[in-house]
Amino acid sequence: MAEILRQRARHYPNCSKMVKQVEKMQRFFKDLQPSVKRYTHDNGHSEDLANLSGTIPAYYKGKQYNFPIEMWLLTSFPESAPLVFVRPTSTMNIRQGRHVDANGKVSSPLKMLISAYFQVYLPYLNEWSASRSNLNGLLGVIATCFGSDPPVVARSQTAPPARPPQPTGGAGYP
Repeated sequence: MAEILRQRARHYPNCSKMVKQVEKMQRFFKDLQPSVKRYTHDNGHSEDLANLSGTIPAYYKGKQYNFPIEMWLLTSFPESAPLVFVRPTSTMNIRQGRHVDANGKVSSPLKMLISAYFQVYLPYLNEWSASRSNLNGLLGVIATCFGSDPPVVARSQTAPPARPPQPTGGAGYP
């Protein structure tokens, strides 16, 4: 699978380093699948970036859960930290917490506005260093954080549709 990146991400200055990290990551996080997809930045600029999509396991209250994430590796990777998002399925809602904002972004405080009441913070991303940081370390930290503060909740079941009013006689309307 990393061969996809080798072929389609040649425009990365450190393509070989990126591919090596992805190959190591896949030994432990087998469900994250690499690809190259179009990413649109907040400023509207689009580019083809390496993407890792799938689930990562985390233990919450003694049970293993698989949390859906998507990771984008910028062309400056591994010099710059990946962009990581929680991508809930149709049966889930994002649960804003200490490490995930309302849009599902796993964030560092330097890249977002922080309210006085709610701080989104993941130190590993904030302190990313090409010499000390790697995908396995990041995913391990994220799994630990998700185990103590899950980023998704089950979508509440909608109430059954209300029965139409029954005629009460006369004109057929209540």
